[in-house]
Amino acid sequence: MPRRRDTESLDLFADAQARYEDKQLRHAPPDQRRFPTNLGDYRVAQPVEADLLESASPLLVTGYAALDRFIVFCGQVRAQQVRVLFGHEPFVHGRRSFRLDGQDFPREVEAYWLEQHISLMHSAALIHAIELLEAGRVQARFVGGGRRMHAKIYVGERAASVGSSNFTDPGMSSQYEANARFERAEQPKRYEELQRLAESYWSLGRDYNADLLALLHKLLRFVSWQEALARAAAELLEGEWAADYLRDDYLSDADSLWPSQRQGIAQALAVVSNHDSVLIADATGAGKTRMGAYLIGALRDQITRRGRMRSRANTVMVCPPAVMQNWEREKRAANIDMEVYSHGGLSHQSSHGHELKVEALRRAQILCVDEGHNFLNLATKRTQLLLRNMADHVVMLTATPINRSVTDLLRIADMLWGEWGQVLQSNKSSSIERHGKTSAQGVSRRAVSNTATSAGRPHKGPTTAMSRAGTSAG
Repeated sequence: MPRRRDTESLDLFADAQARYEDKQLRHAPPDQRRFPTNLGDYRVAQPVEADLLESASPLLVTGYAALDRFIVFCGQVRAQQVRVLFGHEPFVHGRRSFRLDGQDFPREVEAYWLEQHISLMHSAALIHAIELLEAGRVQARFVGGGRRMHAKIYVGERAASVGSSNFTDPGMSSQYEANARFERAEQPKRYEELQRLAESYWSLGRDYNADLLALLHKLLRFVSWQEALARAAAELLEGEWAADYLRDDYLSDADSLWPSQRQGIAQALAVVSNHDSVLIADATGAGKTRMGAYLIGALRDQITRRGRMRSRANTVMVCPPAVMQNWEREKRAANIDMEVYSHGGLSHQSSHGHELKVEALRRAQILCVDEGHNFLNLATKRTQLLLRNMADHVVMLTATPINRSVTDLLRIADMLWGEWGQVLQSNKSSSIERHGKTSAQGVSRRAVSNTATSAGRPHKGPTTAMSRAGTSAG
């Protein structure tokens, strides 16, 4: 909101009053290129800041300066060197968020500020200004002592301006101001005289970089939990942290895989390498079947390369009858040796080959469960059979890891951890039950379905989680 002076006092009726008073002017505003003002639709900032931003080495001399205006200016500047002479210590109008659109920081810069718990979202412009100061591209000086600097001179390569406008929002945009602007091509003598005056004043100043950096650091905002969560999700969704786990020689012929599926396979392999088991919980239609088939193939490839393969028939997939044909088709496309059994074949003892299926499931080195949410009831016979597996790796796929309450996640832990999951459940279920109803109400089913959660053997460390929201075909 506009302010009466270059201070922090607000004027609630400034805009309406200014429009009314501008209409009462006896004469039309002068040529804005020669006399920059804030009259009518004109703004001092239009020609003056344009001159500075187009210059390779602009010089600003200002009696008063608003720190937020300076920070925004730094975010726009492309000059190799900017010099700013302050007459008084720059002040802040109370603004607490310094966003900077279109600014991409190098990964090492992002990592540094995040380690300091600083919000890149709310402090991007601040960080950019700090980087410019530390790199020497922006130099600041201050005139202290008995005689204060009250001049306002802005020198660019094309033109130089002098007048009443401080480098503040009111001075550049709203107050009644009077400034004169001299273009180098049209008035070279006056331009050079004003440039020399600005340089003379610059020579009077003392170095202010360290003080200005300290002031900027005080304005940095710490990361909120919402931004920290969003940042972690973005790293998992878009980062290249799992690329090393994906062997191009294995997936070189998998032309049907979408980039999101390749990334999902890489992330799942990274999780399995640290925690043995993984839950892939992408949304329905995201291509979990195809991704799962190639993930299983990649796991088998890793086991074979490390000499850990117990037998060729070491991989079992348990899935609903309706999708058995899909898994048969995908396993052939991925060229993997895998037995595919239906959920019903485990439930009914009278079904054909029931005992052989149970034995194959128990001895599987890689156990895969599609639509894993169908095994959340620990009292059913098929769930108990699943819990008795001796697999080195369990891969579970479901679009709905939470159906009734957050305690569903403990049931999934049972299947991923076996007996260790039941220990975890006995220790944690009472606590989760107490908070489950409240927590479940705040959980978005769509958000949950876009989460791939990993689980590992307790001796390797705590459970970790990763998220993927990529949509893929398959």
